This record gives sequence, C-alpha cells and structure tokens, in this order.
Amino acid sequence: MTNVKTYSQRKRAAILEAAAEEFRTHGFRETSMDRVADVAQVSKRTVYKHFPSKDDLYRAITHELVLREHYSIDGSYHAKQRLRTQLIRIATQEVDAFSSDTYLSTMRVLLAEAFRSPEIVQKAFQDLPTNGGAFFEWITAAIDDGRLEIDDPTLATHQLLSLLKGLLFWPQALSMQGAVSKKTQTKVIGSAVDMFLDHYEVR
Repeated sequence: MTNVKTYSQRKRAAILEAAAEEFRTHGFRETSMDRVADVAQVSKRTVYKHFPSKDDLYRAITHELVLREHYSIDGSYHAKQRLRTQLIRIATQEVDAFSSDTYLSTMRVLLAEAFRSPEIVQKAFQDLPTNGGAFFEWITAAIDDGRLEIDDPTLATHQLLSLLKGLLFWPQALSMQGAVSKKTQTKVIGSAVDMFLDHYEVR
C-alpha cells in the first residue's frame, strides 16, 4: 500500500522542516512563528493549527529527530553470525546517524534551550522511547538465543550507547571538538563492542 501524505500532513512536515532550519540558523529564542510560516510558505493560522506554541514546535522537532534515529537503524539479529560482526554493524549505523551534520546542528539548538528552560526538555522527552532502539532489539534477541547473559537489557543498552556517545557524540554536540575521523570512529566502535561482549557474551 502506497504511503501518500495528506495535504495536512504535508503542511505539517513543511512547518517542521522550516522550524528546524530556523532553529539551527537563528536559535530557538530568536525564531518567530511568523518567520516559520514564511519559510514554510503557509499562513500563520496554519502554523498555530498544527503547533499552538513554539514549545510545541520544539517538542515535535525533538520527536522527529530522535525517532528518525531510533527507527532508522537495522537491529536484526542473526543466529549464525558472529556477535561482534553484528554488533559492529549496528554500532556503525548508530554512530553515522548521530554524527550527521543535521542531527548534530539541530541537537545543539535543542541542548542550548535545555539549559535555559529544562521544563521544555522534560516535556519533549517524557514520551519518547527509552530502551535504545536497535541495540535493545538486538540484545534481547541475543539473550533469548542464549548467547548473551544479561539480567537488565535496558541497562546494558544504555551502557553500550554511553561508550559510543561519550567519545563520538557529546564532544561534538557540545562543540568541544570537531568532526571525528572514520578511523577514530572505527577504533572506538571496535573497542566499545569488545568491552561489551567481554562482559556479557556467553563463552
């Protein structure tokens, strides 16, 4: 069945795209609903119909960004394939997703607002998935297959994500360093996967 967006859905998508671009260019505080309407080429009334406030826009953009990363990664498990090979494949996809220019630049804007208005961030993240997406899917499948021994798969998922994001995402997101080379990414991914499997893989 073809996934065809309705007129309203197309307008909503245009507003979100325009708002995200305005946030990245001018910051959350300096972005106005009038400007978002102009860039999206819709009426101000249409913007407010979909998003009653700028906080609602912030929340929607956060959801779009996080869920796009969350669901774009293939976390499929293969019983006959080495765990290390599979985990490196998933980790590489994860790193590519959160290292993209669009993801990083948008996240910087969202993070900047988080320090000013933490209540907005709490609302934005309160109903987002918290289990780690592809990693959680893969880990639970490997546990069911008897190849990982883990009591708390959610904790294990966050441990693995922390190993990756601690070196490959947060320093860039906070503008503490520039882009990380592919060679460094490969090294960090391999080391994180080895540490994870050394602790949890059934020998």
